[in-house]
Amino acid sequence: MHELIYASSNIGYGHISRDIAICTSLDEMGIKPILISGKTIRRFVESYSFKFIEYYGEPLLTIMRGKVVGVSLWYLRYWLRYREGFKWFKKLYRELNMKLVVSDEDFIILGNAQKLNIPTILITDQLGVAFAKTRIAGFFEEKINKWMQEKILNSLKVIIPDFKSDHDYSNDNIVYVGPIVRDVKRNRNDIRKELNIADHEKLIVITGSGSNLGKHIISKIINEVSLLKSDYKFFVVGSFSNRIKHDGRFIVRDFVKDLHEYIAAADLVISLAGKSTIDEALVYGTPIITIPIKNHFEQEYNAAKLGFSYEDLYNIRNLVETMIGKRREPLVNDGRKKAAKEIMNTLNAI
Repeated sequence: MHELIYASSNIGYGHISRDIAICTSLDEMGIKPILISGKTIRRFVESYSFKFIEYYGEPLLTIMRGKVVGVSLWYLRYWLRYREGFKWFKKLYRELNMKLVVSDEDFIILGNAQKLNIPTILITDQLGVAFAKTRIAGFFEEKINKWMQEKILNSLKVIIPDFKSDHDYSNDNIVYVGPIVRDVKRNRNDIRKELNIADHEKLIVITGSGSNLGKHIISKIINEVSLLKSDYKFFVVGSFSNRIKHDGRFIVRDFVKDLHEYIAAADLVISLAGKSTIDEALVYGTPIITIPIKNHFEQEYNAAKLGFSYEDLYNIRNLVETMIGKRREPLVNDGRKKAAKEIMNTLNAI
């Protein structure tokens, strides 16, 4: 029997990064989850040797010149994928005989699991969506939020990778565990030696989404920081990175399994405003500049908490000079172990 199925949103690498942290803890507890997500996540999961099942995944938002557009169409596509996915998931259920489904913001899998009366746990830091800027998008969004609230209330637990003081959610099934990040196994000197960073040079990590969603923003960031004259080296990571023009100070990779270790070793991180990258910088004590995708409510919220906005895209050079090297004390928090323990206890109680 494959007791634990773990679905991870395929929108970027942020969800799967924290999910790998949790699954590593589950593996240490003797629980071997099977992960389900879209094809863009396969390489990440299999690099950690977890069993992976690929499905068509959630539809991606449409981003034009760094801004979310076409929200109404995205809601419609999401709903259709949820409806169309039931037969596929029902067949998978019969093959795997699932006992518990954990979903990190993949509401397609979460909803279909609940249709089959499979116990579920949801991992999320947002209990609703707020993309709508038009009346028609607002109409769809109201329906989607009502549907999401039903799925949230029907979950045995809702694990929030944040501190309770940062939210006012009060559902009885909510559990706060703090930031969820992977452990760092290599020290700062090892990373700098690998990248050939001299003692007098500063390392800046620039990272976008695991998808192409952040291409416009990251491209503009690179254009801006390339004008800086200081002794900076730039480590750029993203699926679009090999198509970005740059000079010899830039080390470019399309995928890095252990990006969190480079974030821990950096003198500064510049990224989109995804929660996982922000949490990694927070826990490791690395200063971070975050530029949200415009009209992306979650990223704008995350960035605002740190004092940033989309308009800071045009102030990058000043921000770099202000924040470079201003490290903080690392944050001690076992979010991944707390989340894994909640999942293990729920699994054992079923």
